[in-house]
Amino acid sequence: MAYEDLNTKFTDGKTSTYEYFSVSPNLSADLYPTINGIDSVKQGLERLLTTPKGTDPFNREYGSSLYNLLFENVTSINTIKMFLYMDILAWEPRVEIRPQDIEIIQLDNNTYKVSCNFILKEYNISANLTTTITKE
Repeated sequence: MAYEDLNTKFTDGKTSTYEYFSVSPNLSADLYPTINGIDSVKQGLERLLTTPKGTDPFNREYGSSLYNLLFENVTSINTIKMFLYMDILAWEPRVEIRPQDIEIIQLDNNTYKVSCNFILKEYNISANLTTTITKE
């Protein structure tokens, strides 16, 4: 079973960017490129990490505890890693990950870099996702 999602980055993966905002009402499937395999999993994982729990209007349980915990200044990085690990287990069944595969680095008072090494279960290959979480 291959994974396929809409490309929310709106790029073809090469150099050009698609213009989505000036198209006619007769949209075709060709205007929405899809991404497969590892890129689909990375996109899903990044969405999970960057969605604060309770903010998705369609599912208030979806998201990660990361944003709330990082900016409380009362939680240790190891505790944050465990919460993030549990969120990934709950919402991204396509990956295998351990708490020690998660790295959180504070860049400044308002910005953290989060890196996750994981295994894509279906293909048994290792991959990495790095994203930045910024306090708004």
